[in-house]
Amino acid sequence: MKNEQFECMFDSVLTDVVKQTYSNLSLPSIEQIQISMKKMMDHIEANHGWSPGIDR
Repeated sequence: MKNEQFECMFDSVLTDVVKQTYSNLSLPSIEQIQISMKKMMDHIEANHGWSPGIDR
């Protein structure tokens, strides 16, 4: 079997597994993800005084 065939087969199997695994889960919307990330960032900044964008 050629390497390309194997990769293609692997990709399709992996995709099917992911679809079967996650198709019945309700994934959060972009807005929900952004809100939760903002909450997490606020929490980190409040607790550790860490602010993004400063590389030191």
